[in-house]
Amino acid sequence: MKIAYSFGIIDILHYGHIRTLLAAKKEADLHVFGLVSDEAAVSWLGTVVSDYNERFHVLEQVNCIDTIMQQKSLDPVSNLRKLHQQFPDAEITLYHGNDWKILPAAKYLESIHGKIIFTEYYKKMSPGNILSILTEQTSTHHHMRSNLISTKANTLHALESRLTKSRIEDMLVVTVGELRSSPDSVFQKIARKYRGKHIVARSSSSNEDCYENSNAGHYESILDIDPLDQAAVRTALNKVADSYEKDMDSILQEQILIQTMTQNVRTSGVVFTRDINANLPYYLINYDESGSTDSVTSGAGGYSLRIARDVPGERISEYWRGLISAVRELEELLEGMVLDIEFAIQTDGKIVIYQVRPLAASYRFMKRVDDQDFFEVRNSVKKCYRTNLNGITGEKMFLSDMAFWNPSEIIGSNPRNLDYSLYREIITKRAWNEGLIPMGYRNVPGELMYKIGNKPYISLEYSFLALMPSSISESLADKLLNYYVQKLRADLTSHDKIEFEIVFSCYDFETEDSMKDLLLHGFSLEEMETVKSALYELTAGTVTEYQAVLKKDRESLCILKERREEIEKKILFGQENIWQLLRYFSRLLGDIQKYGTPQFSRQARYAFIARALSATMVSKGYVTQAEMDRFLTGLHTVATDFENDLVAYSLGEISHKEFYERYGHLRSGTYNIRTDRYDKMSFSDNVPVKKQKKRETIQTALDREKLEKACAQIGFGITGEELADFIRTSLEQREYFKFEFTKSLSLAMEILILVGQRLNIDRSKLSYLEITDILAAEYYGSEMQLSEFWNMIIQQRRIQYKKYSKIVLPETISGEKDIDQVLFGESRPNFVTDRTVEAETVCLDEDGASISGKIVVISKADPGYDWIFTKGIAGLVTEYGGAASHMAIRCAEFSIPAAIGCGKKTYGEILSVKKLRMDCKEKRLIPIGQER
Repeated sequence: MKIAYSFGIIDILHYGHIRTLLAAKKEADLHVFGLVSDEAAVSWLGTVVSDYNERFHVLEQVNCIDTIMQQKSLDPVSNLRKLHQQFPDAEITLYHGNDWKILPAAKYLESIHGKIIFTEYYKKMSPGNILSILTEQTSTHHHMRSNLISTKANTLHALESRLTKSRIEDMLVVTVGELRSSPDSVFQKIARKYRGKHIVARSSSSNEDCYENSNAGHYESILDIDPLDQAAVRTALNKVADSYEKDMDSILQEQILIQTMTQNVRTSGVVFTRDINANLPYYLINYDESGSTDSVTSGAGGYSLRIARDVPGERISEYWRGLISAVRELEELLEGMVLDIEFAIQTDGKIVIYQVRPLAASYRFMKRVDDQDFFEVRNSVKKCYRTNLNGITGEKMFLSDMAFWNPSEIIGSNPRNLDYSLYREIITKRAWNEGLIPMGYRNVPGELMYKIGNKPYISLEYSFLALMPSSISESLADKLLNYYVQKLRADLTSHDKIEFEIVFSCYDFETEDSMKDLLLHGFSLEEMETVKSALYELTAGTVTEYQAVLKKDRESLCILKERREEIEKKILFGQENIWQLLRYFSRLLGDIQKYGTPQFSRQARYAFIARALSATMVSKGYVTQAEMDRFLTGLHTVATDFENDLVAYSLGEISHKEFYERYGHLRSGTYNIRTDRYDKMSFSDNVPVKKQKKRETIQTALDREKLEKACAQIGFGITGEELADFIRTSLEQREYFKFEFTKSLSLAMEILILVGQRLNIDRSKLSYLEITDILAAEYYGSEMQLSEFWNMIIQQRRIQYKKYSKIVLPETISGEKDIDQVLFGESRPNFVTDRTVEAETVCLDEDGASISGKIVVISKADPGYDWIFTKGIAGLVTEYGGAASHMAIRCAEFSIPAAIGCGKKTYGEILSVKKLRMDCKEKRLIPIGQER
C-alpha cells in the first residue's frame, strides 16, 4: 500500500493548499493529513484565525484527504512512526512545499525506506503575505517562546550531511523504549561506535523547546563518559531517561542523543540570528571561554556579544568570523527562520554545532523592524564617531559610559535631550575641570562628555589628563597618558574604576608600591620619582589646606542660595511673563556654573582622596576593615538628616512646610524633568509612623596610636586626628554640596515646566529640548512664535530619539568596530561593606513594591533615591555607578551591603531572579531559587 502524508496549519484554506493535497492524493492509496495543533500553530505564527476544531471540520470536507491526524508540533516524525507501526509494509511518502529546504523527518523516512516529495510552494498565500494584506499593524502580543521544528536529534540528523562550514559530532540516537527493552544491545552499539573516544549523552525530548517552555537545561545531559565503561554508560543513559519522567506521562518514544565528546574547546555558547527581545538585526552570541561545552546553556557566567547582521565577513573580528560564516550557512538552509544555535569553537578555529532550534519564520515576530532603516541609523552613529571624535593619542577617542563623572549613573544610558544638555551645561562642559585646577591638577581644554546616538560617554583621555598633577611636563604627561590607555585596554572591566585601578591621581599609603609598575612599562626611575613627587606635593597641599578651601567653597554656596531665594520670592507672585521666567532659568544655570558645580567638583575630589587614604590604610594594615567600616558608619551626612527628619515629620514633630523646605527639591532623577519633585508627590505620606524611629549617628573614632603611625609613614605633616577629621569631613561635605547645588537646578526645571504650561507644552515634550533651544527663546517676539519653534524641534527630536534608541551600544568604545560588534562582558561590581546578606530582590521600578527587608535592584540611583534608606532595605544592586559614587558612600554610611555598577549583563540576570545572596567580602552575587 502507498501512503501519502502531508501536514500543515491550514488556518485559511487556499489554492496553494489544494494543489499540494491533490498531488499527495494522486499516487496514494491512503492520504493522511497531519493537522497542526492550536498550541503549535500559535507558537509558530503568533496568532491564528481558526481553532483546531474549525480547521478540522473544514478539512473533513476536502475529498482528497482520507483521514486527519492531530500533529502536536511542526515535526511529523511522531505521526509517521505511528503510521509505520500500523502499516509496517506500506510505502510512506511525505509531501511538503519546497519553502523548507531541510525536513527533520528525512532521516526517519530513510530508515523505513520512505521518501519525500517537495511540491512548489505557493508564495502568494504565505502566512506572511496574508498577515501583511489583512493588517498593516497588529496589536497581538505573545511570548517569545522557542519552538523546535523537531527534536534535537532529528534536526541534527537532517543537517549533518549539508554542512560545509561547521560539523556535527558523530551521532547515535536511541529511544527510552530501546534502552529499557534491550539495554545490552544499546551498550554494545555504543561501545562499537565510540571505542577510543569519550562521549556525551544529551536529552532530545519532544518536550524540549516546546510551546509553553523552552525547557533548556531542564532535562539531564551527561558529559565525558567512557563508552567502554558499561556501568557509567548505563548510569548516564538512565539519568537522561529518568529526567523525562518528572513531567511526561509516556517516555518510551523519547530520544536520547549520544555524541562524541568535543575536545579542545576554546569557546562555547549560544547564538541567536536576531536579537529576539526587540527583533533587532544583530547576531546575539552568549558565550563562555572556560572550555566547558555547557556553561552558558546551564546558566553559568559568560559574555554577551552582538554583531550587526550587515557586517561583511571580512570585517568581523577573526575570533568570530568562522562562527558567523557557519551560522550564515545554516540560515541559508533554514531560510526565513530565526535560529537559536548551540555551538563550540575549538582551539584550531573549527566550529561544532550541538543544536539548532528554528524559533519561528520571520513573520512570527509581530514587532516589525525595517532592517535597512536600522542600518542607516547605525551608520549615522558610526559616522558621527568617525568624523567628530578624534582622540589625543592619535587614534579615535576612547570612551566609557561609566568612567569619571559617570553619566550613566546620573542621567541614564538613554537620556532625553534635556537631561543630557543640563548635565553637560552645568558639569561636564567646564565645571568638572575648573574645580580641580586650583588643587594642582591639569587644565584640560576639551569637554568631558560626548553623545553617541542617545548614549552619553566620558572621554577617557581627558579624564586621565585631568587627574594628572599640573607640575609634570607635557612630554611626561603624554607618556603617562599612553600608559593609562594601554593599561585600560588590557582590562576593560576597569573602565568604571579608573581612579582606583588605572590612574595615579593622589598620593596614598600604597603609592610607593603601586608606582613601581611604571618601571616595567618604559618609565625611568627619574620619571617615576617625578610623578610620585608631584602627587605627594598635590595631596599634602590638599589635606593641609582643606579647611581653608572648604570655608571659601561654602561661602560660594551661600551666594548660590541667596541668588536662588531672590528668584523664588519673585516667582511666588506669578506675575512674570515667560520671557522673565526664561531669564530666571538662564540666571540659575549661570549661578550653578559659577557658585555650585566647580565647588562640588572640588569637594568630590577631596572625598575621593579621603576614600583612597582610608582604603589603603586598611590594605596596608594600619587599621582593620571592620574598624574602618565602623568609622564610616559614624558619618553624619544629609542622608542621615533626611532619614531622621522624615521620621520626625511622620510623628508630627516637624511640619509639612519645614520638611518640604528642606527636601522638597529632590526628585528621583535629578536631571529628569519628567519626574516629580518630592514636594509635588506627597512623598512622605507612605512612611509608617509607629515602626519608625530616628537613627542615632554614633561617631566611632579610629585608634589614635594607629593613626599616628600611619601619618608618620605618609609624612603629610598632620596628626592622626587631623587625618581622621579630613576623611570624615570631606566625605560628609561632598554630599552636602551636591544636595545644595541641586536646589538651584530643581528650581530652574520647575521654572521651565511653568513656561511649558503657559505655552501648552507638557514636561514630557519639554524633555526633548536642549539648553540652546531654551536660551534662543529671546529671539522670538511672541509666545505663539516660541511655541511653534519649540514644537517643531520637539517633533523632530522625538523621531530622532526613537530611532537612536534601537541602536545597541557598548560600555566602552575604542574604535568604530565596537559599534558593529557590541560586547557586554562580566563587569566587576564595586562592593560596599564586607557583609553577606540573602534576601528577595525587588526592582524599584515595580509600582507599589514593598522594599523593606529586600535587596533593591535599580539601574541608576542619584540623591533623589535617598528615601530608600529609610525603608530598612537588606541590600542594593545598581547597573551603573562607581566606587566613589553617591550610592557607594550612602551604603557605606548606613552599613548596607551593596554591589554598585554591576554592568548590563549581570544586572539583567539579577533582574530575572527572585532571590539573591550578596557576599560582599568575597565579591560574589549568587542567584538563588527560581526565576521571576
